[in-house]
Amino acid sequence: MLILTIMEDKRKNNGGARAVTRPDDKRLMTKSELQDAYENLKPFLPQALQQLEAAIKAGEKWAIELWFKYFFSMPKTTIDQNTNLQINDFDLKDVIKFK
Repeated sequence: MLILTIMEDKRKNNGGARAVTRPDDKRLMTKSELQDAYENLKPFLPQALQQLEAAIKAGEKWAIELWFKYFFSMPKTTIDQNTNLQINDFDLKDVIKFK
């Protein structure tokens, strides 16, 4: 009985998914709200690109890394979720012979 208590499943303590708690969390915004936010920030794009260019010319590591990530796009990680099991079908009587 004591062993079962010690080896209890700890998955319930892993935290799980977090609920949205901040009002400015983008997961709460509708598509039209995201579009409006994009339109409001669009005028700053040329200035932001100039700052990024200056940071790249200054040799800032974060700027160079950011440029490479967006220019070449990050590789997508995929996991093959297909599992194929091959079970050998044989008769145990053919393997073990008793007299």
